[in-house]
Amino acid sequence: MKVIIKVPTGATGATGATGATGATGATGATGATGATGATGATGATGATGATGATGATGATGATGATGATGATGATGATGATGATGATGATGATGATGATGATGATGATGATGATGATGATGATGATGPGVQFACTTVTPTVLSNNTSQTIATLTVTTAAGNTVWLTDYVTWIPSSNNQTLILQLKRDGVTVCTATDTSSMAGSPFTTAMTCCDTPPPGTHTYTLVATGTGQAGGQTISIIEGTLTAAVV
Repeated sequence: MKVIIKVPTGATGATGATGATGATGATGATGATGATGATGATGATGATGATGATGATGATGATGATGATGATGATGATGATGATGATGATGATGATGATGATGATGATGATGATGATGATGATGATGPGVQFACTTVTPTVLSNNTSQTIATLTVTTAAGNTVWLTDYVTWIPSSNNQTLILQLKRDGVTVCTATDTSSMAGSPFTTAMTCCDTPPPGTHTYTLVATGTGQAGGQTISIIEGTLTAAVV
């Protein structure tokens, strides 16, 4: 910007009378420049001159120190929601929290439709059920007050089963007053006994017996044992025929 300073002019004196014009003399040599006089007092500031053309922009000065942070302005209105960003990778599963208290039982929902019938399972093993076993007596001769097993059969029982046993034996004594004892045994233990005494030599007698046994579950062997008593001097009892049966119910 150019500044023009104007110095005030002093008061003009009165104009003298004009003399006659003399002849023009030759131009003298130029004298030496006198010393510069003292600077006069600064005149009053002249009117501002017209604005000069804008000079070229100076180099940017160094950045000043950051001023103190101003007070926080009022919160502006919430801007429109931006588009949802892409889902981030799933974080590692956190530890399972403690089980909360059980809530109150909700109302029972409506019964759903019945599902399709499932495939039939494999047939289970056949249980012991109701069994029937029968065997015949082995003919034999009893003497000298001895015992012999004359029939044997085996059955399988489950918990709560009862075995109904029946037998009959036809026998002939060689003399009067001989006694036949029949014993039904389960696994060697006597479960029932029948006794019959002859009254006529050489005549057949038939002795029958029935009883019930409740064994533990499992497979059991029942035997019919015949014993002759009261025998002496070669007396005998001849077992002719008979049967032993067992029904498991």
